[in-house]
Amino acid sequence: MAASTSSSSAQGSLHVACELVSGMLWDSRIMVNSADLIIRKGVERKLWYKSDDSRTELMQDALCTRTEPLVILGEAGMGKSHLLEWLATSPGYALCTARKLINRHEPRTLLGEAQILVIDALDEVSTHKDGDAVDLVLRQLGKLGYPRFVLSCRVADWRSATGLEAILEQYQAAPLELHLIPFSDDDAVTFLSAALGPESAKVVVEHFLSRGLEELLGNPQTLELIAQVAGTGKLPETRSELYGRAIEILRVEHQDAKADDQLAQETGLDAVGAVFAGLILTGSEAIVRSSAANTAEGELQLADAVCLPGGANIKAMLGTRLFKADGADRFSYTHRRLGEYLGARWLAKHADTHHKR
Repeated sequence: MAASTSSSSAQGSLHVACELVSGMLWDSRIMVNSADLIIRKGVERKLWYKSDDSRTELMQDALCTRTEPLVILGEAGMGKSHLLEWLATSPGYALCTARKLINRHEPRTLLGEAQILVIDALDEVSTHKDGDAVDLVLRQLGKLGYPRFVLSCRVADWRSATGLEAILEQYQAAPLELHLIPFSDDDAVTFLSAALGPESAKVVVEHFLSRGLEELLGNPQTLELIAQVAGTGKLPETRSELYGRAIEILRVEHQDAKADDQLAQETGLDAVGAVFAGLILTGSEAIVRSSAANTAEGELQLADAVCLPGGANIKAMLGTRLFKADGADRFSYTHRRLGEYLGARWLAKHADTHHKR
């Protein structure tokens, strides 16, 4: 009975931690890690906006024809960043993150000769109160003479009333609030076909539909994880099993020359969880191996991360595929959803007293 109670308590703690940490388009990109190959397969995205009392849908190509400011919203992993990357390839568009725009002393260097600024990841800007991030972005746009813009944000972090009102105070045209529509079942088959082939992709989609897990198929980043585990044995039956198997694929060292340096599973994942929890809870976008004097806003020092419980072993995990490198000394999670899962796992393990919780 005691063991059962302990297990239920641990599961409950993990559920609570997931709620605390959790808020990953791969519009057409699937990473097949076993071959280190990026395959692109087009799935044109659909969006919707509220028109009177109904919803109006439009295709991604129509974004280029809109003249008002655009706010693109979606859940984590729905593909906002990749949609904006696609949009920024159009003539007259320039891409940056909200954090980069806010911190840039001379924002003109981001816009260049373009007429429309594409601003990604407003939700990754840490602020003290609702609306601050929008105001900071608008302040920088004001230095540019208030050009047209496209802004993306996680839907859970967007405050519609205050955000739209702040934009309307500076722009004559009312901004259009757009929502990314999840993949359809056919979209999921097309997406997975690039990595698995059409027939296997159909089998995988039917597997998840028959188990009531259709919500996993609408999210491009979750589909990426499904593609990674589909060729490794029996298909996962639950979301937790999917994440667990994907983590194991990315954690394991495949070079014999480095096998001796690989940490035990629990030790390694505890270190990774500490770092990912630190990144998410502080609103940081990367962990860096640099001195405090050379650490920029939005960066978490490695020296601070190793002080967290279990974090002392993180240096041995930076070379695994759980991390992606941005330069020689800057690292972040390969998949944000796995980052949130491992961060929640770490929190559930170490929030073991009432005071810590």
